[in-house]
Amino acid sequence: MQSLFQIFAKCALNRADKTAFTFLVDGEEKEVRNSYGQLYDNVLKCAGNLNSLGLFQKPVLLLYPSGIEYIKAFLACLAAGVIAVPVYPPRSSKHADRINHILKDSGATTILTTEKLKGKLETFDQKILSGCELLTLNANPQSISFDGNSLQSPQNIAFIQYTSGSTGDPKGVIITNKNLIVNQQQLYHAGQHNPNGVIVSWLPRNRRLLLWRNSILC
Repeated sequence: MQSLFQIFAKCALNRADKTAFTFLVDGEEKEVRNSYGQLYDNVLKCAGNLNSLGLFQKPVLLLYPSGIEYIKAFLACLAAGVIAVPVYPPRSSKHADRINHILKDSGATTILTTEKLKGKLETFDQKILSGCELLTLNANPQSISFDGNSLQSPQNIAFIQYTSGSTGDPKGVIITNKNLIVNQQQLYHAGQHNPNGVIVSWLPRNRRLLLWRNSILC
């Protein structure tokens, strides 16, 4: 069984010029569109940077808003064998406790975010950053030779998904690459996807849309 990143790499080879993702604001305005080739090149560069930091199978907090930057960071973690811990960026100081709990529970000491959010987080609440390294994947733009194949295994932990914590402390669930592939296979068959299909993902929390062109398993 291949990892999700290896399947994505095959898509990038066979559909380099095809649109992989389109990010929309309010369902109308096109904000960002990435082809498979563009996304793959960016992911490899970011994964090379992560690999150079020695983060293989170590948890890393992903503090990203919805959009292509989050997708790039998540795929880069898969490529580099890094355990992603996705958390929505804090909107007020009351979210600091939740993030701190997730940091302690997961053992993450590295936080990945955008350049814009990095500046906000550095002045937002020092409790969040205590003992953690705050990084952006765009901070090291030079090309690093990396393909990620040697780090791939279906049994590798892909990410840790945490509950909202609305009724108690957030609780994490470990998701492996194999779990992801099985889930995608079920979606593929249930949705009867084909190479020309478009998957629409709507996030009502901030009313943003993400269009995923062509199922990754097609």
